[in-house]
Amino acid sequence: MSSSSKDVEDQLNKRLESPHTREIGNLQEKINEIISDYNEKGNRKVNLRFKAIGRTPLLRKNVFAINASHRFDKVIRFLKKELGLQPDSSLLLYVNYCFAPAPDEVIGNLYDNFSIDGYLLIYYCVNVAFG
Repeated sequence: MSSSSKDVEDQLNKRLESPHTREIGNLQEKINEIISDYNEKGNRKVNLRFKAIGRTPLLRKNVFAINASHRFDKVIRFLKKELGLQPDSSLLLYVNYCFAPAPDEVIGNLYDNFSIDGYLLIYYCVNVAFG
């Protein structure tokens, strides 16, 4: 090996051992850890407990498990199907008797922030229940 190629190889080795390279390696490890945590959260199941308001039909079973990565519109479609309602019929859902989530809200986020005793409580009705 010539001295010039040896010099080039030494310079490359020095660059690969630089603090910046180590920082990049640490950042890559952290990124992989965050992605792994995110995937684990998305694949988990969360429990939903449904309660009827007023004269709305009751469900035979009121507790269901759903993937945390699904959006709230999937819950709306599922509940309409379970109640035998038409897809275009009105069905209002409230979390913890407080607010109606947006259809694009992620179930896992709602569960993490508003679950009570391991269940996300969802109240449902066919007519407007609150102001």
